[in-house]
Amino acid sequence: MNVIIIEDEVKAARSLENLIMKLRPSTQVLAKLQSVEAAIDWLSSHEMPNLIFMDIQLSDGLSFDIFKTVTVTCPVVFCTAYGEYALDAIKANGVDYLLKPFSEEDLKAAFEKVENFRNFFQQHSGGNLEDLIRKISADEGKKSFLVFRNNKYVTVQTDQIAYIYIKYTSPSIVTFKGRSIPLRSLWTRCKTSCRPVSFTG
Repeated sequence: MNVIIIEDEVKAARSLENLIMKLRPSTQVLAKLQSVEAAIDWLSSHEMPNLIFMDIQLSDGLSFDIFKTVTVTCPVVFCTAYGEYALDAIKANGVDYLLKPFSEEDLKAAFEKVENFRNFFQQHSGGNLEDLIRKISADEGKKSFLVFRNNKYVTVQTDQIAYIYIKYTSPSIVTFKGRSIPLRSLWTRCKTSCRPVSFTG
């Protein structure tokens, strides 16, 4: 696995690199970058790594500014001392959010989460995690979901959705405001149709 570290504190970057190599000795740390500008330059001129470890508050701004300039198509593990950026991290390819100081077990769990996501998409979609992120980053696909709520159909824009989960074969969406909306109710009402009607846009 090829990774890069975006962290403005040299000691913290070195400590993270040592921990990565301890847990995943075959990992190649391609670069350690300290600023938004350096990260943009590197990502614009190199092949995308398999994973990015990214602090949020960098020497010249917030790391979210990177995503405004570069299309990042790999998963990101955010490592920060601040808890208030979690929702922004989800929107920016974040697959985990480690609060400093984090432990070896926290980092191990982050690696396992990335690997589980990657294995899931390879097994169930015929593609991989990077392909999915690339499609999302390129703004491809559906713009909204049509759901049945409070006895009427309503549209939920995809940029309002934090995640989608399935429990006991019943899919639901969860918005960034914390609202859970079942998708199964719409499908149950419309399952006699000749074509799926769960999505719009």
